[in-house]
Amino acid sequence: KAGAKLVPVLAFGENDLYEVQHFAPDHLITQIQKLIKRLFTFSAPVFRGRSIFFRNFGLMPYRRPVFVTVGAPLAVPHLPDFDKRNEDHVKALEAAHKLYISSLVKLYDELKDHPLQPYSSSPEKSGRGPGAAFTRSETTTEIIDGVERKRGGLTLVK
Repeated sequence: KAGAKLVPVLAFGENDLYEVQHFAPDHLITQIQKLIKRLFTFSAPVFRGRSIFFRNFGLMPYRRPVFVTVGAPLAVPHLPDFDKRNEDHVKALEAAHKLYISSLVKLYDELKDHPLQPYSSSPEKSGRGPGAAFTRSETTTEIIDGVERKRGGLTLVK
């Protein structure tokens, strides 16, 4: 209606924001998850993050880097009254979906080994040399001359 474009967005590192708990196949929680999946066709994972007071327990995400990338806007046709029984509408939707997925794959292929991207697929391809990688260290906060300074976090190791 307003001529908005579809913009592909890809984030590297989202999987590291929470830790998913894994249980043995005969564990009670696994059995409950299987029951919920059978009844509702989906099951929520058991995960943990951090909180304001506790570092290893809570619902807030861990403080870890997320490398967010934004691709070029994609012009797709506007279908004001989409009807899934209309073959032209379905074809237009499938074409837009195919274009979006191919642009996401292209964006991933371009940036998966970017030198500033901390989740590179291989250190050799990223230009950081063999064995180079980023390491995480505990972030500490110091107050020096009334100014809060943070140290630690992500560090490039060669």
